Amino acid sequence: MSRRYLIRQLFCSALLGSLAYVPTAHADDAGSWLSQWLWVDFKKPNKTHGFQLWLDLHERAWGSTFLAIARPGLGYDIGHGLTFWGGYAFIPSFVAGSPDPPRFEHRIWEQFIVTEKVKTVALQGRIRLEQRFRDGVDGVGERLRIFGRAGFFFGQQSSWGWAVWDELLVNLNDTSAWPLGFDQNRFFTGPFVQAPSGVRIEFGYFNFLVNRKDVGLYDSHIAMMNLYIPVKAFHKPAPPPPAEPPAIAPPPPAPAPVDSSPPAPGSLDSAPPAPSVAPEVRPEPAGTGAATPNVASDLWDTPG
Repeated sequence: MSRRYLIRQLFCSALLGSLAYVPTAHADDAGSWLSQWLWVDFKKPNKTHGFQLWLDLHERAWGSTFLAIARPGLGYDIGHGLTFWGGYAFIPSFVAGSPDPPRFEHRIWEQFIVTEKVKTVALQGRIRLEQRFRDGVDGVGERLRIFGRAGFFFGQQSSWGWAVWDELLVNLNDTSAWPLGFDQNRFFTGPFVQAPSGVRIEFGYFNFLVNRKDVGLYDSHIAMMNLYIPVKAFHKPAPPPPAEPPAIAPPPPAPAPVDSSPPAPGSLDSAPPAPSVAPEVRPEPAGTGAATPNVASDLWDTPG
C-alpha cells in the first residue's frame, strides 16, 4: 500500500464523515481558535530515522466556552515519511456565566503520521487514538481521530498556497459524557505562507461540528490561525571551502637582447699594445760550446 493511497483514504474518510452530519446540526454560533505547533527533529545529518519532540498549544473561544490545550509528545521517524508518536494532553475549560467550576481533562494519545509530496501538493494523513479522563466522568473515553490534509502551493518556487483539511472524530465507547459513535467533525480551508525554513502560518475558515449529549449536534463557524515551527537539532556541517590552487612561481625575466651591430668607431680602447721585451742573453764562458742557453743555469750558476 503506497503512502499516497493511504493519505487519500484518510482524507476521504474524514471528508465523507463531515458531509454525512452537516445537515442535521441544531445550534449555531461563532468563535476564534489559535494554535502553535512545535516539532524538534533529532535525526542526525544524512540519517532517515530518529527521535522527534512534539508540542502543540491551543487557545479556543466559541459561544460561551473557552478551552486551552497543552499537548507534548515523543515520536520516532522510521523514514519513508512515516512517524509514530505517543504523548499526554492537559485540557482545562470553562463556560462563561456558568456556576459550574472549570473542568479538567487529561488524555493519553498515540498516533502515526504519513506524509507525501506530489509536485506542488503536500499531503498528510494521521490516525490518532485517545484515552480521555475527565473530572466527574465515570470510565475512560476511547476516541479515534482520522485526519487528512492537502496543501496546494501556487508554484514550484512559491511560498504561498491554499490548505484544505478535515478531521473526523469517533467515540469508541459510551460514557456519561461522550456517547458512542460520531463525536466531531472539523473542516478547514484557507491560505498559508511557508518560509524556506519550514515555518508556516495558515489562516482561514474552520467549521466545527460536535455531537453534545445536552443539545445534540452543535455547529460553530470559527476564524482560525495556526503557526507551525519545525526545528532541526542537528544541522549538516558546512562544506569545506575549496582548496586554493598551488602558488606558481613567476617566470624568470627574459634575457637582454644581444647587440650584434659593429661597435662604433672610438668606442673601444685603441691604445697600442705594450712592446714585448726580449730576454737578456749573456755570453757563455769559454769552452761551453754553443748550446742553447739555459735560463736556469744563467741565474744560479753565474760565477761570483
